[in-house]
Amino acid sequence: MFCGFATCAGCNTRQPNYGHDLCEICFTAWSKGPKNCAKCGTARPNPGYDLCEGCYVAWKASFPSPCCSSCEVNHPNAGRDLCQECFTKWVSESRLSCSRCKGKPNKGRNLCEKCYRHWVNFNETRYLRKTTIELTSEMCDDTLDTTGLWKPVDVSKLTNDKCPVCLDEFSLPTQPMDADSKPLLSAAAAPPPLDETDQVVVQLSNCTHKFHQDCIIPVVRGRCVQCPVCLSCNGVMTGLQPPGTMDIIHVNASLPGYPGTDTIVVTYIIPDGMQIPGHPSPGLPFSGTEREAYFPATAEGARVVELLKIAFTRRLIFSVGTSATTGQSDCVIWNSIHHKTQPAGGAEQHGYPDPTYLSRVTEELAAVGVTIKELNIPATPPTVTTTPSAPCPPPTAPPPDLL
Repeated sequence: MFCGFATCAGCNTRQPNYGHDLCEICFTAWSKGPKNCAKCGTARPNPGYDLCEGCYVAWKASFPSPCCSSCEVNHPNAGRDLCQECFTKWVSESRLSCSRCKGKPNKGRNLCEKCYRHWVNFNETRYLRKTTIELTSEMCDDTLDTTGLWKPVDVSKLTNDKCPVCLDEFSLPTQPMDADSKPLLSAAAAPPPLDETDQVVVQLSNCTHKFHQDCIIPVVRGRCVQCPVCLSCNGVMTGLQPPGTMDIIHVNASLPGYPGTDTIVVTYIIPDGMQIPGHPSPGLPFSGTEREAYFPATAEGARVVELLKIAFTRRLIFSVGTSATTGQSDCVIWNSIHHKTQPAGGAEQHGYPDPTYLSRVTEELAAVGVTIKELNIPATPPTVTTTPSAPCPPPTAPPPDLL
């Protein structure tokens, strides 16, 4: 059922082409030869195939067994996606709901379409490396930090400059006066200390625009301030994304427009939670989400995924608000970084082919301060685990009365 389970029938090392038993190298070599069995090289292959019956049976036997779609641990019953324990539980509870998410299942099945695709992807990729990035609640720190965002400015060197926010001129600190309204300090003396009516003038670190410090503090978000004049990011921009996980796997299948190239599947899981200051309704619950996005496993696609890792740890992928598609309020929604949530269908269906998507999403990431130069600079340290999935235990025979 799942051709991606086994290695190439010819070399026994590389993964076969999707839907076939040979990798591209072995298939090319076999197609140029005498068309004998690609494995043993002597027997005649089955009609329309590259393996003889004996080699095909042996290759089929090398498939690792799939896992139960519900518990993802035990071996499922023959020809099914549920193990006997999960099947018995599903029968006793209800046959009208998906055995995994409790939604509406496909007709005559125990899984809905989304859970079925998840099960297929899980079984085809569980022997590959899987990377998980976890964003915990402890990492979602909204403490204001202005370190390195700006530096004080000597107001005496400014002439006729105004604060772009309040439009007041930058003025020198108030000089103490005597009874005849003359300054008590000479021009060569140290500048007087600020009183309650004076405002500190600061210059932003990147764009060098100047503001009253009291005017710029309200637009600071975490460790970043976006300049009100040029909209450039000063510091490290962070968002209000709730805690969650980001799973990254490689699938042995090609996206439209990228023939012969594997696909990187990114799965975001944001559980239900409580809204925080900055969300529409602080203190009230919000609905979580589970989203999948697809990227070609090219050099540019892999680079975009690396940038998305940084954006995820900086809480820039999602926010909480009202869904533009369903109208639901107080739920997790996409932020300003677009994702391809369908493998096909074109740009209109948020899928491929879309030749300019990777360059566009790179620009969107740069707009929130995540640029290619960041790839050599570690982002906020996430909890990252990379583990090869363990094989399933051997199958056990179900009781005869439940077969």
